Amino acid sequence: MKGFTEENEDFIDAAFILLDNLVGEYDVGVKIGEIEFRSYQGEQGAVPIKELPAVVDAL
Repeated sequence: MKGFTEENEDFIDAAFILLDNLVGEYDVGVKIGEIEFRSYQGEQGAVPIKELPAVVDAL
């Protein structure tokens, strides 16, 4: 996440709300394993968040 710092828990709370709304609370709890939050640094191969529901549905 752009601008993420471990000291700011608001980012983590917002990310979980976003995930629950994007892919569904059930899928977050059942299909997604451990979640690691890092600041976005322009990583190669990063998948746009709008594609996340399809990725999770394929699990």
